[in-house]
Parts: sequence; C-alpha cells; structure tokens
Amino acid sequence: MAIPRRGFHSGQARPLAGDDEAGPKADQGSLKTSDACYQSALKLLSYRARAESEMRQRLSRKGFGEAEIEITVNRLKASGLIDDAAFAKNWSDSRILGSPRSAYMIKRELRTKGVDTATADEAVASVDETEMAYKAALSRVKRLQTLPPEEARRKLADFLKRRGFNWSTIERTLSRLQAEGFSREIDTNSGTQ
Repeated sequence: MAIPRRGFHSGQARPLAGDDEAGPKADQGSLKTSDACYQSALKLLSYRARAESEMRQRLSRKGFGEAEIEITVNRLKASGLIDDAAFAKNWSDSRILGSPRSAYMIKRELRTKGVDTATADEAVASVDETEMAYKAALSRVKRLQTLPPEEARRKLADFLKRRGFNWSTIERTLSRLQAEGFSREIDTNSGTQ
C-alpha cells in the first residue's frame, strides 16, 4: 500500500515555491503585479514626494496596467504617502527656502506635476513676491559686482524675470538693493552713478 504524501493526494501537482494555495492562479498573478507596482511606487517615493498624477504617469511608463496603478494609488493615498495638498505645500516651501521664485512660477511647476489649480493656488497663497525677489536677488548680487552698473542691473533684472517676477516687483527689488547700500553693484538710475 502506497503512503500518500502529506497534504497532497496522489496525482496532484505540488505548488511551486512562493505559490499560495488560496485563490486561482489569475488572482495570484494580479496580486504579484499589484505588489510589484506598489514596490515601484515606494521606490519612486524614496527619491522624493510625488503628486498623484505624476505617480500615475511614472507607473504607467514602467508598464503597469490601469488596474494595478489604481490599486497602488489608492493604497498610497490611504496610508498618507500620496497627498497632493501636502505635496504642493512642501514644494512651495522648498522653493521659498532654497530657490526663490515667484508664486506664478511655483504654481506653474505644480501644474506640470499634475496638481490641480485650486490646490496649487492654496499652496502659493502665502508667498510674498517682494521678499522672494529680494532673496533671489541677494544670491546674485555678489556675482555681478565686477560688472559695470548698467550691465549688472540688466543682468539682475533678467535673472529675476526668469524666476517669474513681474517688472514692478523687479523695480522695487532693485530700488531696495540700492537703498541698502548695494548701489555700487546695482545702479537703478540706468546709466548715472
């Protein structure tokens, strides 16, 4: 008399390593794909925070299907790893501290990341344009001090314009720099010293 192997009937195939006995194989495949998608998402988040739309695009580029992406995004949102409002606020704060630019420019960056307009508006509501322009200008003034005043003024104005500041903010910033003693570096009277 043959002794059946423990847990298996004669003629029944053994499961492969890692296979679970619960559920059909199709469900197991989709679970593995969802887990792979989730792991990819976590890896992306390990580099930096991401907006929901940006995460969806990145996972799609990696070849995951809509169903896996939807499951992953819902899981990330439920655990608080994806939150567009927090992402937008952190992005704005980062720009304010490290790379000052206008509220318009920050909002534009957020929109390209997939953050909706209302959330982007809320994130930049506290941005003080005048102070941001001044901070940005201070980082450039030292580089320009060897140039003739007219050229230094033009280059600083161009720099601030590239950062998204409007002309009236730029003029106020140049005047403030001159009032604070940077007149040698920046001559706001264009051409006269």
